[in-house]
Amino acid sequence: MIKSYFGDKKYIFISYAHADKDVVLPIIGEMIKRGYRVWYDEGIETGDEWPETIAEKIEKCSGMVLFVSNGYIQSKNCRRELNFAVDVEIPLLSIFIGKVDLTAGMRMQLGTEQSLSKFDDETIFEFCNKFFGCPVMQNESLKFTVEEINSQGVLENKTESLTSELTIAVGICKYDGRVLMVKRSTKEGNLLWQFPAGVVKPSEDVEKKIVREVKQETGIFSKVKDVIGVRVHPDTKALTYYIALEYQKGEADNFDDYENEAVEWVKLSEYKNYITSNLYGKVEDYLAGPVEVVVAVVVKDDKVLLVRRKGEGKLTWQFPGGTVENGENVVQTAVRELQEETGIVGIPIKIIGDRIHPYTQKHMAYVALEYESGKLNLGDLDDLDGIEWVDVDELDKYFTTPLFPPVLDYLKE
Repeated sequence: MIKSYFGDKKYIFISYAHADKDVVLPIIGEMIKRGYRVWYDEGIETGDEWPETIAEKIEKCSGMVLFVSNGYIQSKNCRRELNFAVDVEIPLLSIFIGKVDLTAGMRMQLGTEQSLSKFDDETIFEFCNKFFGCPVMQNESLKFTVEEINSQGVLENKTESLTSELTIAVGICKYDGRVLMVKRSTKEGNLLWQFPAGVVKPSEDVEKKIVREVKQETGIFSKVKDVIGVRVHPDTKALTYYIALEYQKGEADNFDDYENEAVEWVKLSEYKNYITSNLYGKVEDYLAGPVEVVVAVVVKDDKVLLVRRKGEGKLTWQFPGGTVENGENVVQTAVRELQEETGIVGIPIKIIGDRIHPYTQKHMAYVALEYESGKLNLGDLDDLDGIEWVDVDELDKYFTTPLFPPVLDYLKE
């Protein structure tokens, strides 16, 4: 559950119909992730008087964002919130969800206020680009200060107080199985190799700053995809925004000899070897991305099942497996691919682990299954030309790339 703001500083009141929560809550999450103080009705404590609490929060807010839908118009509670906000002269920003049939009264109330639309086919990121560009959202006083972040636990990893009010933007640009990294000329605490980053001045926009910084440092043109997360960095103690960037064009090179010694596109399977500081978990998750390929590790009588694939370069003998289909989880993919490729029915035991494969650069998950039934039957003749139960002790004769260590540990149990 996204937590509402409690405090005496400026905040935004969110007015919405509960029927629209699937649209509204992700946007509230983005607002909080970008540092805004937000209150919505999750903040009503058990036993509170609902009308009194709502009225108090509206009266004390510095602005109201209304998510206006046909359901909103039909809601008496929503209309009461709007009417009260108009009565006490609260600035309004209306967001119209889909096609909305406004009553004459609402057209009169909202006609002079700021508004924008959230279209059905619009992604949350596309919408947020518009939303956070609105004048009312440019008010920095609506955002958490560095002191609040440390004292109230607004963001993550804030166990130490800040020594400065420094704000940093970090650009995470991944492309073709690699991520853009720079090597600093001088080690900053535990930081040497890191993602492109720059100091954000109070008057600067974080997203525009990092796009410009990446271009100036590396020669790479990019555009913002999303805000991955915000934290107080455990080494630098700076308020740090992590921004996902989409590669547009350019050749990576070092265009800042003073600050940087080198610029590289680093394989996703290897970038952790470059990181000498505390790696932010949300960045790690973003770079891993969703699992693309699942393999089934099946053992029977001290033998493990392998298949031989056609035309995959260094990858010849492999575990059975394949890509995740829509609606599947990794276990379901492992069971399905095992039976389709080999004719064997397996019972899932556990997920051994996952990694970015060092050769394919794909995010792979490894699932252990127990043999249940079936006889070997090569099911995909276009992709496979061999199938075999192999002694665990002889696997090194079949694999031309290193086995994932957790899989080796499992097979040796």
